[in-house]
Amino acid sequence: MVLDPFEPFRRDVDRITQAARDAQDELIKSLDINKRLGTRVRQLRTERRWSQMELAERAHLHYTYIGGIERGERNVSLLNIVRIATALGVPPWALLFDIGVR
Repeated sequence: MVLDPFEPFRRDVDRITQAARDAQDELIKSLDINKRLGTRVRQLRTERRWSQMELAERAHLHYTYIGGIERGERNVSLLNIVRIATALGVPPWALLFDIGVR
C-alpha cells in the first residue's frame, strides 16, 4: 500500500475550494442585482411622476415588463436598459450606478 504524502493537502484544497464557491454564491445572492436595478428604475420613474405605463410607452416596452423589472423579477437585456435609460433621459450607466457595491 502506497501512502500519498499530499493527501492532507488535497483535502485542504478541497475544503478551501468549497468555501470559496460558497462565499461567491453568498456574494451573488447579496448583490441581488435585478432588485437593485428595479429599485433604481422605480426611483427615477417616480421622480418624474410617471406611471409604469408612461415609462413603458416612452421606452417602447410593455407596462407589465416595467413592473417586473421594478420588482426585480426580470433579467433585463442591455438593449432594454438603453431603451429605459433613454426614455428616462439618463445615460445607461445611471441605471447601473452603485448596483454592485454595498
